[in-house]
Amino acid sequence: MRIYNYFFPLLIFWTLPLFACGGRFSIVNSPQNQKPRPFALLAPRDNEQIAEGIVSFIWENRGDPNPPDFKVRSYVVNFWSKKKGFGKTFTVFPKDTNKIVQLKLNNFRRIFNRRGKYYWKVTAYNVEGNYRTSE
Repeated sequence: MRIYNYFFPLLIFWTLPLFACGGRFSIVNSPQNQKPRPFALLAPRDNEQIAEGIVSFIWENRGDPNPPDFKVRSYVVNFWSKKKGFGKTFTVFPKDTNKIVQLKLNNFRRIFNRRGKYYWKVTAYNVEGNYRTSE
């Protein structure tokens, strides 16, 4: 059983009999918290070559199925290469109304300073700590 800081997932009801100085009560678990909804990476596409300039990494913001706010709290963007142990991580906090989320890198060459093949993935986290990684 999990207890939360907000009202919705915790249901309390009184059971019979009630006693003069108080009652017995039970705590009912809410439906199990779910992962954020599946989402897709939109840009850059697989095997896209990037030469210079500003690069935008874009993905869908599909939200979270759990109350009370149905929002993804943060996205963690991971970059890595199989050569020389390269790895970078960025955290993005989405705006509620946007259907897409973007990480814009103005200093692309300073971060990815060698030519080669790089990989990226995005992990969405909700307020309960559940997560889903991009497809």
